[in-house]
Amino acid sequence: MSLAILDHWKGKSQVSRKVRRFYQRVRSGLSMAYKKHEFLAFLTLTSSLSSGRKISYSWDILKKRIYRRFGYVEYIWVRELTKSGLEHMHIIIRGPYIPQDWLSRNWEDIHGAKVVYIEMVWDPSTIVRYMAKYMTKDMVGRFGYSWGWIFRGASGVWRNLCRYVFGLGRGMGELLILWDGILGFMMGRERERLNFEFGFT
Repeated sequence: MSLAILDHWKGKSQVSRKVRRFYQRVRSGLSMAYKKHEFLAFLTLTSSLSSGRKISYSWDILKKRIYRRFGYVEYIWVRELTKSGLEHMHIIIRGPYIPQDWLSRNWEDIHGAKVVYIEMVWDPSTIVRYMAKYMTKDMVGRFGYSWGWIFRGASGVWRNLCRYVFGLGRGMGELLILWDGILGFMMGRERERLNFEFGFT
């Protein structure tokens, strides 16, 4: 995946640290998907006036159903508050294909809202920019992601790497090259772990 995907906001001081952090998390997970040749989908879950619980709680229930029916998925989500006051969730998923009709039936059962959109991600840079617009301070702007979206401890490694690179007076380009190297290294460690556990050589 091109490093230019993170350059969209490079040098734009008006962009908050929260948005930059979200942008980096999305890009990193997409980079991992690209290296692993994983299927990517963009999912939007809506709410309705009859929705009886918080959308984040309903998403937790839907996740468990997905795991049982299709297997484990990695994901990152951002929450949107619409002009009508209803919450939506926009989610990038890495994992198996999930049929839209199954999602729609289960989401209506869980959250009382039938409208669900899901599509394959063809252009990761477009999806990143689309999701990031919901991170503005005027929106709900909360986001979350699964442990395996990048790797455990990734946020701490990123912070330390930023301190090191910028402390040397180097720029964003060099930072991203080093970070992509770390992602590749961690992916290799995960492959070695799986090979050991399942006896592959």
